[in-house]
Amino acid sequence: MTSRGRQHRDGSAKRVQLTSGDHTGPKDKKKPKANRKGKGLSAEEKRAAALREVERFRQSIRASELRRKARQEVPER
Repeated sequence: MTSRGRQHRDGSAKRVQLTSGDHTGPKDKKKPKANRKGKGLSAEEKRAAALREVERFRQSIRASELRRKARQEVPER
């Protein structure tokens, strides 16, 4: 049998050996965590976004109506 024994099975013992020393740096100069959430939109920006979405929806409806009309005008064989 091998003599690796407990160290082989216990991952924490290996980790302790690999990371020697204190690599955390000074505690007093720790940067504050960055705000991960984006800023919210203003009421005017929300309204403009909603109007853009409505206009995009209307354009897609117009395009589908034009395609449907074009299909009806093509003579079938």
